[in-house]
Amino acid sequence: MELIVVIAIIGILAAILVPTMLNYTMNAKVTSANNTAGSIERAIDNYLLKADIEEYGMFVIDEAVAEIEIKIIDSVWNVTATNTELYFHDKRNKWRGSGSGYAGKQLVNSFGAEEELAVILAGMYPELETGYIKCHLTGGDCDALYYTAETNTDVTMPEFGDRGWSVDTFIWDGANAGVCEEGYIVGTAPVLPLGSED
Repeated sequence: MELIVVIAIIGILAAILVPTMLNYTMNAKVTSANNTAGSIERAIDNYLLKADIEEYGMFVIDEAVAEIEIKIIDSVWNVTATNTELYFHDKRNKWRGSGSGYAGKQLVNSFGAEEELAVILAGMYPELETGYIKCHLTGGDCDALYYTAETNTDVTMPEFGDRGWSVDTFIWDGANAGVCEEGYIVGTAPVLPLGSED
């Protein structure tokens, strides 16, 4: 009889603690992804500031809007930039639209801005073998970004607005902030909290 009571108590404790531990683990992964997204955002901002100083940054400072998409495949960072006509093109690092690189080396002989950014980010995050990053730029600043290390394809996220996110909250998977509709953990900068469908 005592053994049955002990087993029942252990079962009750397990029923309470297991979901709590699973939720704690998921929250820790989301927090880590958000921290990485914030770090990548700062790294891109620093690169764009360097580009402005060296005169291959954005041409129309206040109104220029562009996006950068990064796909990480087998540790190779593939950077694609939109609206490249908004950047200065008379300097060494020209924005051509796309480029690839990995830690310490570009993949083409002609070294452009996209390759340089790819090599810098790959060197900062050598542990990332797979991933997807999309960032919104306004006036040469990265004002919103999302990142996942679980796939190298785009995920369901809200649209970017004029300066950053188009929304203040996001429904995510309907239950967990930082888990997209496809089930991947996504980090955001600035962080997008969980919203409701109301």
